[in-house]
Order: sequence, then structure tokens, then C-alpha cells
Amino acid sequence: MNRKRMLAYAAAVWVALLLILTAAEHGAAGSGIRTVWDAAWYSFATLSTAGYGDLVPVTPVGRIVGVLLMLMSVGVWAALIGIVWTTLRDRVLPGWRLAQAAGKPWYVFSERNEASEALAWDLAKQDKGSAAVFCSDGKASGRPEGASGLSVSMGIDELTASRFARKGPRILFLMNRDGWANASAAETLAAGGMTIYSRGEEATAVPGVHCFDPAVMCARQYWLRHPAGPEETVFLIIGDGERARALLLEGLTACCREPFHETRFRVSGDWADFRRMHPEINDDFQDAGRNADREELEKADRIILAAEDERANAEQATAITRAFPLHGTVHAATALPAACDGRFGLPEEIYTGELVMHQGLDRMAVALHRAYGERTGDRTPWETLSPFLKDSNRAAADHLLTKIRLLLPEEDVRRADASACRRAAERYAALSPEEKEKCLRNEHARWCLFHRIHNWRYAPARDNSRREHPCLTSFDSLSEADRDKDGTAWDMIGPLAKEAEL
Repeated sequence: MNRKRMLAYAAAVWVALLLILTAAEHGAAGSGIRTVWDAAWYSFATLSTAGYGDLVPVTPVGRIVGVLLMLMSVGVWAALIGIVWTTLRDRVLPGWRLAQAAGKPWYVFSERNEASEALAWDLAKQDKGSAAVFCSDGKASGRPEGASGLSVSMGIDELTASRFARKGPRILFLMNRDGWANASAAETLAAGGMTIYSRGEEATAVPGVHCFDPAVMCARQYWLRHPAGPEETVFLIIGDGERARALLLEGLTACCREPFHETRFRVSGDWADFRRMHPEINDDFQDAGRNADREELEKADRIILAAEDERANAEQATAITRAFPLHGTVHAATALPAACDGRFGLPEEIYTGELVMHQGLDRMAVALHRAYGERTGDRTPWETLSPFLKDSNRAAADHLLTKIRLLLPEEDVRRADASACRRAAERYAALSPEEKEKCLRNEHARWCLFHRIHNWRYAPARDNSRREHPCLTSFDSLSEADRDKDGTAWDMIGPLAKEAEL
């Protein structure tokens, strides 16, 4: 029940008691309560605990009403104190703190939950002068030292329209678990001039609003932290929800190592709908049945448990590890203790400024886009690219780690940092023409796979509306100019070292 409704009910009860008191005392011998105004004065004296004694009910009904008013006085004072405290806590103090942050960046979150807190504290580590503002009450789950965060009892539209919101840079994060609800809110707030990030699938994106998909972020973070090793060939993904599907799509391109190493993906669960939506990649992965049997489990180099139920993943990881003599590793998407080689998908790993806002990824993607433009003569600014072309450049940037690992097989490189980029660039420059051609074939295979994931097909002439492209063919069928384009991503490994340093 909201505060306004409670006040309305309390006022109705008070008026009813006044009418009953007046009716009972009016005309009674010795009673001074003759009118409603007399009853109101008596109620104020009683509720305030002043008790002047100038008016006293004399009838049994009147005295019962008097007792009720006495009892109500405790509730009235408690309510008044609560209202004052709530106003100070949720309005005055937050307003004062926001006013103190004028001119500094502060991040507004529509919900206070585990995901929004993880993102808020990661942003706080990057920007010590910022503040996190949550448009709902809640308890912090572990605020790091130096992080500033406060909850306000305002709707997201009310807060962003307040005078405090106009004093400094604003970045708004819509964190509802329902992506369509976020999209609806984003559509309303988009005209306010704020930078908005909306949690949900790309299909729910609103023009001018950045969209981030937790399943995609989980998959991207997983393959960056657990890249495919040279000895790993068969990857078995168990699960068929959004997270499992994102792991497959991201893994297909992130682990594309043709013609250096073979990589095969097998999936367990119900993937019929997924196959219908991605007909161009049906041959790029195989079904392992609704429930992977012993043969599937034992021949996999890596088992990835990615069901939406984290408890089920933990239980299955423990059961598989105990029951079968596995030669591969087991990874589970769970925060619960599990007998496996690695857990992933934790909120503090997924909800980071880097993954939500594409901070470092976009720097590298923009650099790659410019390099492609210099080779092809295309000067289209990054800001005007379609979402598909931006994602295409991001996928190329994400494949950087795989390229470095292919160039430096003797090293177990886990991050595409500046040092690794420089070493890989030196190795690439020293390759023979035949070895460099293998690299170009790898990039072409990755590019084709990314386009097929989005249901592009081969056609002699390019037609974006029909998703047709003449380069979706074998590497040997390409012209020299088109083959040269595939070398751009490899030539850029050295220059990207500068972006990796930031």
C-alpha cells in the first residue's frame, strides 16, 4: 500500500470517528461536545497527547471513541516521525549529496539488484569522482572502499527530470530483468538527452539507446577468459537457453582457427528453434542429443554447462565429474560450489563497464574500421554505421586474442595486452608468404562465419536488404583485392597495441 492511500484511509477513519463522537455526545447531559468542531478539537488535544481536559466525553460510545483516539496517537506520532525520516533519507539527504556532485559524472540505475550493484561498483573503481544513484530501495551487497552509492524513492522519470539531474553528466542504466520493459522505458526517456544503456536483447533496442544483453556479455567474457587451447578440438555445450546459444555463437567466431587447428562444437538440449533461426550455420555444429550420453561426455575436450538454472549446472558438474573418467575440462555457469575446473557467469564478471559500455572493445573496433576504410576507400564515420557493421567490427576485434595465440603457440596468452600485440606483430611480419596466406584464410573463414550467423548468403552482387554478398565464397575464389582485405585484421595487430594500453 502506498503512502497516499494510507493517508487517505487514516483521514477517512478520523472523520468517521468524529461523526460517531458528535452523534453520541450531542445533547448528552454534562457533555461539552456539541458539534463536529468540538469533536475535532477534542481529537486534536487527544492525538497530540496534550489533554487539556476542557472537553470530555460522557457517554459510553463517546468514551470508546476517546480510547480509540488515545491509541491512535501512538500511530500518528510514529507515522509523523517515519514521514520526516523518510523525507530526510530519500529526498533531502540524497538531494544534498547529488547537489554536491554537480559537474561530476554520476550513474543512474532504474533498479537496485545484484546486477546493477556489480556494474555500479565496477564503474566506481574506474571513476573515483562518480556516484551511483539507485531509483529504488535496497541493501548493498558489498560496496567497495571509496564507492559512493545512494538510493532514492523516486521513479526513474521523476529523478531524471529533477533539478539535481540537470547539474551534471548523466548516464542511465535500465536494469529490469524484462528487456521489453526496459525498451518501453527507454523509448519514453530517449528524448531527455541522456546517454541510456538498456538491458535486453538487441531486438528490443530503441534508436539512440545502447543495448546490452547479459547472455552475450557472459559468452564474450567466457571466451576471453577461457580461450580455446591448441589441444582442444571438441567443445560440448549442455543447455539450450539464451546463455547456451550465446556461448555457441560467440564461440564459433572467437574459436575460429581454420586452417591452423580444427574446432568442433556439439550441443545437447533442444536446439530445433535455434536451427530454424540460423539455417546458414546448421553445418557448423552438431547435435549431441537432448541428454549427452557417456560417449559424448568422454570424447569432449571441454564440457560447458550453460543451462539457465545455476543450481542444475552445479549439480550436473559434480555428478559428471564423479561418474565418468573425463579427459577434458568441465566449466559450469554457476555461483554455487561445484566440482568443476572453472565457474563462470558471476555478476561481478559480467556486469562491468567494459562489457556493458564496450569501452575497450569499441576503441579497437573503431581502429579496425578506420584501417578497413583506408584500404577500401570507405570513409563512413563509425557513428553512422549500422548496428550490424558495428558488431562486425567488434567481432573482428574480439578475435584478436585468437590471432595472437595462433601466432604465439608456444605461449599461453590470456589477454590481448600491448605486449602480446607487439610480440605477435613481430612474429607475423617474419612469416613467409605461404604462412601469411594461412592467416588470410583464417580471417576470411571468421568473416564468412560471422555473416552466416546473421543469415547472409552468397550472391554475385551485394544486396544488404537481402543479406547477400559476393565474398561469401571460398578463399580461392576471391579476387586479389578481396584477399588483401583479409590481411587488414592481421596487419592491425601491431597498431592495436596502442589501444590495448589505454
